[in-house]
Amino acid sequence: MSDTTIKVDSGVRDRLRAVAHRRHVTLGALLDSVSRDLERAERMKEIAEQYETYAREDPAGFRAEISESHDWDQLAGDTLPPARNEYPDLQR
Repeated sequence: MSDTTIKVDSGVRDRLRAVAHRRHVTLGALLDSVSRDLERAERMKEIAEQYETYAREDPAGFRAEISESHDWDQLAGDTLPPARNEYPDLQR
């Protein structure tokens, strides 16, 4: 991957540089990490919104899917908490 230049306010640059210094990483490594975290957070938000839409538009189908997830969790015996605990506000 090639390097590039981006224009940011000097205050933003200074704050990012300070964080990178405290973490003992380069500014490029910090921006890479932050951008990946941001991408992941946005994807998780999209997924949560899709579940909320599904639960609102097809409550019975959503409950059936949660129930099936619970059944698979029990079958797997992986000792993880049931999937239904992930979205308690969507339980009806």
